[in-house]
Amino acid sequence: MTLETKSLSSGFNFDWLIITAMFFLLPVDMINGILLKGGIEFPISIGQLYKLFVLFLVFIRLSIRPKTDFLLLIATFIIFTIPSLVQFNINKEYTARIIFDDIIKTSKYISVFLALIYFQRVFTNPRFKTRIFLKSWFVFSYVLFAFNILLKYVGLGFPMYEYDNTGTTGFFYAGNEISALFLVLYAILAYHLYEIKKAKMWFFIFFLFNLFLGITITSKTAMLGIVLVTLLILASPENLKKISLRKVIIWISSIALLVPLTGYIAYKLLKDSLIMERINYFYNKWDLITFIFSERNLRVEDMIPKYKFTWSIWEKIMGGGQYFYENQLGNVIEIDFLDLFFAYGIVGGVIFLLVIIGLFIKVFSQMKKNFPYARLTLLMLFVLVLESSIAGHVFNSGIAGIYIGACLALMFFKPKTIQN
Repeated sequence: MTLETKSLSSGFNFDWLIITAMFFLLPVDMINGILLKGGIEFPISIGQLYKLFVLFLVFIRLSIRPKTDFLLLIATFIIFTIPSLVQFNINKEYTARIIFDDIIKTSKYISVFLALIYFQRVFTNPRFKTRIFLKSWFVFSYVLFAFNILLKYVGLGFPMYEYDNTGTTGFFYAGNEISALFLVLYAILAYHLYEIKKAKMWFFIFFLFNLFLGITITSKTAMLGIVLVTLLILASPENLKKISLRKVIIWISSIALLVPLTGYIAYKLLKDSLIMERINYFYNKWDLITFIFSERNLRVEDMIPKYKFTWSIWEKIMGGGQYFYENQLGNVIEIDFLDLFFAYGIVGGVIFLLVIIGLFIKVFSQMKKNFPYARLTLLMLFVLVLESSIAGHVFNSGIAGIYIGACLALMFFKPKTIQN
């Protein structure tokens, strides 16, 4: 008897248990942020521990009837842990704690795709109550996130930048990762308003509110990401089929208005702050590429000679694990593909590229079958790959990983018309 059959016969739905646990992801991350900002640290943070618990539930759910994609993911996880184990055997500096930390960091990359595989199962034939439960989870997560950002205006929450107490991350600790979470939650709800509900007026109001949130966060990725996601949602096939000179003019006018408007509002809010002085300082100090990538390109230039001349053939092919890579650079580059490449070698980089290419191929296939959320997955896959190439902390995001997996898996969501 399968897990699904047992659930039906006993009245218990294991998916409900997993999704219920996911409702607490952001509240636990808030508590985790408060503890970390207060200087209270544990060998493993409560945020990481709770995510591992949720991923364990997902693992149990998928292992009942394992399929090829799940088995390949487990094989990838094993491949990614081998370099750390090799270093442990040949390097006296390595301790069990370093290996444990490497496994935790590796699990962040795996969590996105583990969630994707899980939600693919759920979205393929969702029961009615599960649909409602999932929608409530997305809405609850968005409301809680927005609430955290708005706490800035009552003097609560943590700043995005310590300079002049600029921006905010709410009570979330990982400031670099909340932009990805923000864009995913916004995209899901905005797409639902525009494409599914056809509530275009509410969509526009929702956009303005989230543009305000992005400016409050004071993140380039959040501010520009909201504008980009909105324009991609508006570029629906329905609108493109009815293309006319009038619509072309409206589109060009919208882009010409939204981008400068976002920049102008952000500038007015930040012009007298220390962060603006810092931006101006580095803009004048660096070339345009270095300014856009916030010195990430310089870290790449620093890393390449070490990779070419000091790494063994094994380390170039399989990598040395996260600790080995971070110890070499003293940091991470913060470009997801390159972080994977230097941590897990050529094999890690190839696996990542193959997965991304495979996702693009699959989403185009789902679009041809008229799956309603396939275009959302396509535009978000594009946005997330772009963000991961400029700002990093996307496909290895602890706070956003499960939400990214859910968003990408929406391409498999079957409406009743397709099921029938």
